[in-house]
Amino acid sequence: LCFNSSFQLAQRVDDMDTVGKVETNRAELYHKRQNFERARECCERAFKIFSQMGSDSGLGEIHKFYGMLYRDTGKPQVAHVQLGLSLKLAKSCENPLLEAETEAERALLFIAQKMLAPALQSLKRAQRLFTELDARREILDLRRRTERLEKTYMSAVQLLADETAVQERETGNRRGKRVAELASMLAESIGHDEVIWLRIAAFLRDVGN
Repeated sequence: LCFNSSFQLAQRVDDMDTVGKVETNRAELYHKRQNFERARECCERAFKIFSQMGSDSGLGEIHKFYGMLYRDTGKPQVAHVQLGLSLKLAKSCENPLLEAETEAERALLFIAQKMLAPALQSLKRAQRLFTELDARREILDLRRRTERLEKTYMSAVQLLADETAVQERETGNRRGKRVAELASMLAESIGHDEVIWLRIAAFLRDVGN
């Protein structure tokens, strides 16, 4: 309802930039609801608007969403192309937030393909960019974005554990998760709130053993 109201107001005053952004936000909403066809329709409308405006930042966002859609509908090669275009546009218009988000989405694509090394490289770049943005306090919901990145790190760590050739691997993985849980409980008991990186470190340490 809010998107509809914003869309109508923006059209009334001929604010095409906002119209394009509303369509981008709708695409994100439909993607989260796994309504991929409606998400694609929103992307197509936004792409047309931003192309007419010559907005590299807007087009970068749309290429990012196209990449996510192709990734989640089983077309990884096309997804790589779209995310690559998003990264190129993000760098050309100096949009570090878009670059960080695109790297995070590309990491998920690499993880889905069980490509650990490039996934970790993308995560490293995304983490660096998010950290720099956090230091500048420019993005209000940066914490939510960082939490999503931390979950992706955990997925990569799980992939690393799955690929580690050790005896009784399944038993080792379960033990590693338990070590991570205990480390987090101990940290929380002494008032340490930021436990996600400790959880990852504990899990990796156990895999290393």
